[in-house]
Amino acid sequence: MIRPLDTCCWTIDDPSDGEWHWGKYESAVNCLTQILGEHYNGQPPAGDTVMIPVITHQPAPCWIAYCDDPDCGEIYGDPETEDHIHGPDEPTLKRWMSAEQWTFDTEGRAWCQDHSRQEIPGQLTLDARQAGRWTFNGASTLYGEAGWHLNGGNIVLDWMPACGQGCLPGTSDEGHADCCWCLYGWPGRLEATPVDKDLIAAMRQIEQEWAHHPASQSAAATTTPPP
Repeated sequence: MIRPLDTCCWTIDDPSDGEWHWGKYESAVNCLTQILGEHYNGQPPAGDTVMIPVITHQPAPCWIAYCDDPDCGEIYGDPETEDHIHGPDEPTLKRWMSAEQWTFDTEGRAWCQDHSRQEIPGQLTLDARQAGRWTFNGASTLYGEAGWHLNGGNIVLDWMPACGQGCLPGTSDEGHADCCWCLYGWPGRLEATPVDKDLIAAMRQIEQEWAHHPASQSAAATTTPPP
């Protein structure tokens, strides 16, 4: 589950040990006292070149995630220190999770590395094979064959994971770890044409474009039975 905390965190940005998050101000004060005792002999550091740890009340609740597998429940965190990781917002936390091989769906559910699901943004249920005019091919792993086929034909929407480039307008390399749905088999168009990050939106866009395409109208005319 990916969700915001109920309250805003009290944080300490310690130059020597990273950022600490606390739910109560008193806990943050106790932590700061410990930091000063361990690293600065109980006194705030002196000098203009030294950053003094301070307590800050965050303006908005942090985001956390934990595995939705019924046998797990692991909280997303640092695998080395086992510290829980707080994200400043949902998109940032999801980007961090993707880099650690966590997966998640559009309903806020999440799965750790050991229980990863092949859920992708906007994907329909994994056992679905038909959605309106679209048929899913999950047997093939080849580009242009795997994915959702329009009217059972050669026009395909397939998920392109981690292409490493900002292929959609308004996206960047850094924010594009989970990539988008790409189009294959469109007459006169390059393969792997980026469409949308959400499957339903991509399906609707392609259906609308195909309805006005000359090849679609020609195919409809040849397959329409005589009166």
